[in-house]
Amino acid sequence: MRIPSFLPAIVAALALSCSSSSTTSPPGGSSGTTSTPRDGGITGDGGVSTEVDLIVLPQAAFTGFDGVHPYKVPISVAGAASDLTLTGDAAFVDIKRATSALTGDEQWFLVAAKKAGKVTLVATSKGKKLEATLTIASYTPAQWTTGETRYKAAGAEPSCASCHSKSDGPDHSPTSLSPIDDESAKLIITTGVKGTIPITSVKHKWTATPDELVGLVTYLRALPPKGITEK
Repeated sequence: MRIPSFLPAIVAALALSCSSSSTTSPPGGSSGTTSTPRDGGITGDGGVSTEVDLIVLPQAAFTGFDGVHPYKVPISVAGAASDLTLTGDAAFVDIKRATSALTGDEQWFLVAAKKAGKVTLVATSKGKKLEATLTIASYTPAQWTTGETRYKAAGAEPSCASCHSKSDGPDHSPTSLSPIDDESAKLIITTGVKGTIPITSVKHKWTATPDELVGLVTYLRALPPKGITEK
């Protein structure tokens, strides 16, 4: 099996995740016909491998649900053959095939949250299975609005958008944020430290109230995943 090339933004995020099972997230894409099984997953053609040694990333992902805004998490599967399926409880998630901005042997999916809870995602190929978990937090539209306001507001500190919204700005969409739980994301915002690694390229110790911090995480989780497009 070819070793996948990894997307730098996700590599950095996964390295900082509190989950020891999350390490890196590879790029890739798939093509071909798809069909929807009863449990809400997707089957179809994709990158073909003569061996099956599944790698599902992230192994532990985080998102949210507020009943109004879309919350989608990219999931990649490496080492799978053309019979790959990714399934999960259809009461909680809707799974669609996706493509990545970068190329590789990995196959991509976008998992959209339908309600709060914890879901087991199962990748299956050539009789082998590997599970990952998706934790869906319960948010409110009001929290999303609070986050959007704080994200765009400039006062004593520059707005978050002044840097991150640039075309070449650091990614903090679900593509890189999904392996990071809510409390760790809040610490990155307020302390400028990712896990144990301080951000040195810019001052990243932002002032925010507890409500604004919840709102910021809510807002960021609802951003479109950067570089990942649903088929």
